Amino acid sequence: MVKEVSIEHRTLEYGSEDEFENMSANGNTKDIGGKKLKKNPTTVGLFKRAYCKVPDGDDSIDSETATMGLPKHSYLLTYLQDLSHNSIKLGALLALALINAMAMTATRYSRIRTDKMYIPTVAVLMNEALKMIVSISLLYLSEKSRFKSSLYHHFVEDFTGTAKVAVISLIYVIQNTLFYVGNSHLDGAVFQGFRAGPAERLIIIAEDSRALIWVLNQSKIFFTVILAKFILGQSFKQSQYGAITALIAGIILVQTAQVKSGAVRKATGEESKLIGSLACITSAFLSGVAGIFFEKVLKKTPHVSLWMRQVQLASLSLPIAFLQCWTYDIHEILEKGFFYGFDSFVWFVVTVQALGGLTIALVIKYADNIVKIFATSMAIVLTSILSVVLFETVFGLQMMCGTAIVLASVIAYTL
Repeated sequence: MVKEVSIEHRTLEYGSEDEFENMSANGNTKDIGGKKLKKNPTTVGLFKRAYCKVPDGDDSIDSETATMGLPKHSYLLTYLQDLSHNSIKLGALLALALINAMAMTATRYSRIRTDKMYIPTVAVLMNEALKMIVSISLLYLSEKSRFKSSLYHHFVEDFTGTAKVAVISLIYVIQNTLFYVGNSHLDGAVFQGFRAGPAERLIIIAEDSRALIWVLNQSKIFFTVILAKFILGQSFKQSQYGAITALIAGIILVQTAQVKSGAVRKATGEESKLIGSLACITSAFLSGVAGIFFEKVLKKTPHVSLWMRQVQLASLSLPIAFLQCWTYDIHEILEKGFFYGFDSFVWFVVTVQALGGLTIALVIKYADNIVKIFATSMAIVLTSILSVVLFETVFGLQMMCGTAIVLASVIAYTL
């Protein structure tokens, strides 16, 4: 027997596995304990459906558990899975924020050590390679005997899915390029790294970038919300709109507080500022477009494994990362060696960044892009706090106010 719990609508169905699949397809109803219950396979949340094997003929449902659709003996197990949608969002947000904060802090420390400096484009390439290894391993574990046929189907027979992912990957490449074009026109600081792939990880960025860069970059939150509403049909309460607005204000306060007033910058003319501003705004818009369409691909094709999508992405991002190595650092690689400066801590940084990328994909699939944005913003706040302890950054009034606003917005959004 198979019992199915629809997390949001809390319904229950019994029957054989074949019977259950048929009901999943045609949406039939069944009488259980005098109540007509209908399966709804389109619930939203971290756990779309929870399955649990129960003994044949066991239909024991009392008044307390009937509302949750749970047999007595499996009440505790499924209760833990049947967390509210808001609690799931908060848990995903905190997990991603912690991983991203760890990645940002470790990356910064790896670039200020006195050890030999590794080549950042090589780190990005290793990051993408590690994500490919993890994704293909998890895909193999989930598909097992169907592994080869599944790869052939999605990469050859049903190439449209891979093509969609390719377009999303291309949008990210353009977005990342515009981000650096914008920064180069708005600030004279030297950027020593690259962002790659849908995870939107900032590998390395100079500390003293202009405040304007941060302000313009946060417009991606606004674009993401608008696109989520009109493309995905996602609805927001008035309180959530307020929380998102507060988040934008808070994260700008935190980031601009870290701008060093005494930093030396090249003078930029009005034309250069205009080009830089337009590039940053376009980059922010494309960031929202890519994120929303990636979410749409994941959620509109639930039959395709997340790990298959990750393999598709990695198969496209790996060549791009290799081209970045070749274009920007080939001479340094030939002179010093491919893994120059790599030690156990650098490999730790690469591993944490890869874990962050995979976690973001999980959050987008099982929560949404807005949760990802809140998590990324919280990670920036956590990184700023850690910087006070580890890098002797001054935690001033502006950063304190920004941190408080970000934390309040997170709580307000998840309530």
